[in-house]
Amino acid sequence: MSVPRFYTATRLAAGEVVTLATEQARQLRNVLRRQAGAQVVLFDGSGAEAVARVIRLESSETTCLVEELSWPQREPECCLTVGLALIRSANFELAAQKLTELGVARIAPLAAERSMVSYPDARDWAGRAARLQRIVREAAEQSERVTLPEIVQPQDLKSFLDAQPVIALVERSAALPLATLEPGDVVALAIGPEGGWSQTECAWIEAHAAATASLGRLILRAETAAIAAATLVLQRS
Repeated sequence: MSVPRFYTATRLAAGEVVTLATEQARQLRNVLRRQAGAQVVLFDGSGAEAVARVIRLESSETTCLVEELSWPQREPECCLTVGLALIRSANFELAAQKLTELGVARIAPLAAERSMVSYPDARDWAGRAARLQRIVREAAEQSERVTLPEIVQPQDLKSFLDAQPVIALVERSAALPLATLEPGDVVALAIGPEGGWSQTECAWIEAHAAATASLGRLILRAETAAIAAATLVLQRS
């Protein structure tokens, strides 16, 4: 029987009593059918992981006692940021889930000129960000990560390019295949929307990107390109 694994915002320490979130307690009790005394694994996003024991399992509160603490080396050596243009919510969420499973360090939504989604009201983004945080947390639990990817505020492409060296993905161009580039320890990728980069954005890329790269002669959906590009970079790091 597999041991349930949960993220906690509580900083882990040996002997610490940790209270599980309501939905985690419900899953442990109603779905996994565990009882008090069951073993769980906890991680707090800092790189630490703990073996813990359920000491109280009730509808009002579920607590676990940390018994053993470790710092497993599972995260990729490459600190990869993926800037992905805002696309349809379901597709962006799929990309965020898979990028988390792959080990991406940061996910940056890009408000591209041809994006089909925008968040002009900060309150709209707050709700979307909360849902994305839940998705990446569950993906990190499933994939046995010990950190969570950071999801940053939406920004335009120029701001993203100005903030760090970026490899921008471009379609059907003379750019070298991404697989031929040697990634460093800190890498950022920029993936455009399904309509492609605008002429203005192409000019920004030419002027400010550290490099451009291609994923081949076929046209990929934005979420597919993000997942494929992240896989190539992380496997070569």
